[in-house]
Amino acid sequence: MHATRASLLTVPEFAAALRVHPASIYRRIQAGEIECVRIGCPPGGRLRIRESELARLLEPAERRGPDDLRPAVEAPAHSGEEA
Repeated sequence: MHATRASLLTVPEFAAALRVHPASIYRRIQAGEIECVRIGCPPGGRLRIRESELARLLEPAERRGPDDLRPAVEAPAHSGEEA
């Protein structure tokens, strides 16, 4: 199955949809947490991310599998002191 142009997002578009900096997306791609495709001739093909990957990340955690990416923002660790 071929992805249509409309179903592929650039890294800046993907980052904007998640309200994060594009560098965060590049780090997660490098870590293997976000799947992408490379368009064009190696080695410098342009990265694109399927819209389905965005939908996967936005899906409620209860519906995601154990191997899926954790939320980008986690609650800060509690210091153990009560206010």
